[in-house]
Amino acid sequence: MDQRVSMITLPVRDVPAARAFYERLGWTVTVTDGDIVMFQAGGLIVSLWWSDKLDVDGGVAGRGGYGCAALAYAVRDAESVDSVVASAVSVGASITRDPGPKPFGYSGVFADLDGHTWEVAWVRGWDLHEDGTVALPVQPG
Repeated sequence: MDQRVSMITLPVRDVPAARAFYERLGWTVTVTDGDIVMFQAGGLIVSLWWSDKLDVDGGVAGRGGYGCAALAYAVRDAESVDSVVASAVSVGASITRDPGPKPFGYSGVFADLDGHTWEVAWVRGWDLHEDGTVALPVQPG
């Protein structure tokens, strides 16, 4: 298995409401069949699908459903953290951790309508490319 992620599916209670939230954030739907919504997000796909359908499809409905994940969005500078978090709040997100200094740089966290958290972070040493992909610094060893 190659070391990469192709798609992240967020389980949501209401696909149309979740779609509208992400569109208010400025995202553009790439593909939808009316049941699942997919956004091209740099080198991967972020999809939204009904949580009950996802749990059944994945065979985890009887085991409590899918677990949680922490999502992150890299930005070029600390000031961008504040503006992205404020923009998310203006379209319905809630702040779960106010933006502030961290040992690695500066970050804040917001939650979408279904409670999926997004850490918006400026990280010292990360190279953010024009297409939104991030390159980690190579460490010896």
